[in-house]
Amino acid sequence: MKNLKMHTPAGLTDQLPEAYQLKRNVERQIEATFEGCGYAFVSSPALEYLAVFEGKGSIPAAEMYKLADRTGDVLALRPDMTPAIARMTATHKLFENKEPPVRLCYVEKAFRNHERFRGRENEFTQAGAELIGVSSPEADAEVIALAIRSLLAVGLVNFRVDIGHVGFFSGLLEELRKILAEEDCQEFITHVIQRNYVDAEAIAAKVKQALPAGELLSDLSQLTGNLDVLAHVYRMTSNEKSQMALRHLEEVYDILNDQGLADYVLFDLSMVGQLDYYTGLIFKGYAKGTGSTVVDGGRYDNLLSTFSESGEAVPAIGFGIKIEGLLDALNVQGVSFEHETADTLVAYAEGARAAALTNADILRQQGLYLLNHLKAESLDAVKNYAANSNFKGIIYFVSPDRAVLLNLETNLEHDVSVEELLCMM
Repeated sequence: MKNLKMHTPAGLTDQLPEAYQLKRNVERQIEATFEGCGYAFVSSPALEYLAVFEGKGSIPAAEMYKLADRTGDVLALRPDMTPAIARMTATHKLFENKEPPVRLCYVEKAFRNHERFRGRENEFTQAGAELIGVSSPEADAEVIALAIRSLLAVGLVNFRVDIGHVGFFSGLLEELRKILAEEDCQEFITHVIQRNYVDAEAIAAKVKQALPAGELLSDLSQLTGNLDVLAHVYRMTSNEKSQMALRHLEEVYDILNDQGLADYVLFDLSMVGQLDYYTGLIFKGYAKGTGSTVVDGGRYDNLLSTFSESGEAVPAIGFGIKIEGLLDALNVQGVSFEHETADTLVAYAEGARAAALTNADILRQQGLYLLNHLKAESLDAVKNYAANSNFKGIIYFVSPDRAVLLNLETNLEHDVSVEELLCMM
């Protein structure tokens, strides 16, 4: 019988010091990027009422961890941050007495109860940002640019961000519904959402000759590429909604190009996400070294209305970065981080403990990373311990006012006063 106390639950894992430090380094770079662009950090409870998430996005209830509180209300471990941000914005009336947009960001854990043996994390970290209150090409471009800058900030090189627009596909579906039965249309939508283009194209082929855009729908591979793709597709569809979406994408691209970021962008007009969740531009980031997306984002102008008493729609767009997937990509691409560690040992002789501990704290305030030895010992004993523990240096307090500095890499040794020590560092 499996001894459960010796294991973590399926899909959950421990993070040991080296891996966790790498993760925190990546998170810090992203946090600095968010703050540098004017986004303010928020945090929500890990547990929310199930109603915050149920029916609000693309995470089915079956993939949520659910439990009941003492009163019988059903709670869920948050599977996604965006509905929590929407709830927070409405609950605390962040728009009151404030000119939009509101810019919020976070680095938080999320939890999804995936089927066992699917090789996916049930606990993972999302770093994301939300721009709430403005709907414009400039707003969309700002959020995409922030996602790109975040990936660049951690040293990622081989990546791209695919952008699409729900309006483009919705317009084509309007045309498709004029000819195809609703059952066939729904089947077509399901195949496209699942990226099952073979079966989707087989359905669209039935009306290839009857629709101006029939050729596009029967060969979805035509819908991915650079600016030339937009021009080509624009000529092949007469639907106004689709054409408006294409013009919007071109304007967003122009803004990204102004910032020197267009080289990271590719158009994918077959990308639809969840049609009942996204309302406009959508985007996904892909990187060499991971089999899934590292960034997922888009416009969701209807979500905040579900948390408002008035039901008034509020424009919003945001994205989430999957930190674990990003770490996989960084590892494959050979990106590493230097991490400051306590590689200098502070030790002391009998009678010098107070001076050692007090002055070590002063040195830490000056930016040094130091580790305290936990007992008074001779310098030779301390040297043996430090050498066996891979320390690079020793600060050994001989007395309350004298110290020995030892560089274990060069074996250079200096005898200094404590006053000189504090000045040297």
